[in-house]
Amino acid sequence: MIYKLTTLYVILHSLSPCDTATLYDHSSATPLVLLDDLTHPITVSQPIIIHGGGYSTFYVSDNGMITFDNSFLGTSWPLNVPWIAPFGADITAGDLKSQTINDPTSQVIITTNSLVNDVYPDDSFLATEITVVSWLDVQRFSLSGGSEVNSFQLVLATDTTKSYAIFLYENIEWYPPDVIGISSGDPGHNYMLCNTDKSGMLLLPYQSNFQCSASPGVIVLRIDTPSWTQVFPCINLYTPIECLPSSGVRDRCTVRR
Repeated sequence: MIYKLTTLYVILHSLSPCDTATLYDHSSATPLVLLDDLTHPITVSQPIIIHGGGYSTFYVSDNGMITFDNSFLGTSWPLNVPWIAPFGADITAGDLKSQTINDPTSQVIITTNSLVNDVYPDDSFLATEITVVSWLDVQRFSLSGGSEVNSFQLVLATDTTKSYAIFLYENIEWYPPDVIGISSGDPGHNYMLCNTDKSGMLLLPYQSNFQCSASPGVIVLRIDTPSWTQVFPCINLYTPIECLPSSGVRDRCTVRR
């Protein structure tokens, strides 16, 4: 255990100075009641497309996830309905908020466009509507108590033909989650995060699923195409190049572009 903790310390402190993800401003977002295993319906004007199907209503769970069917309450897996989980776990306390924005000149949408196009530069994405769901200072269910809190967000972005899910992680103090990922409801069409043990979760606010131009603490996934399948064996995360002292990765990224 001492070796693992020391190794993690060395990894974190070998990075160039890099902040964790900055959550989207949620000061004007709508508070949602956070009660054990409660879901909240959210209706949007522009459907979110997941695996070829469009959904104008989704259900926010206190348990760090959303589904596209209101029959789900707890954290049992697998589910046979589409779901998205930035940090699926049994959560019992904290703040839960939601906000939908469709002003293309807003800084939130401009930031979203930048995050998506950093990872998917060929998509030339310009969002027409986004919804931000925030889980703030949330605590896990524990019979022994505990004061550790996590803060993270899910951003759903669409331009009416393409849709993306963005996970942002500002602070992760407790772990492991039950699941982090996305599913169409079909076991063969999933995006799952690889390393959800202690070392992976402590690094989560510092990493991304694309190394060359992504921001730390941000995972961006395109979810609309009907052809996507599980990334085998799962989604790996990387430290963005701006946080690495080595020039080798930077050179490879330059060649790739």
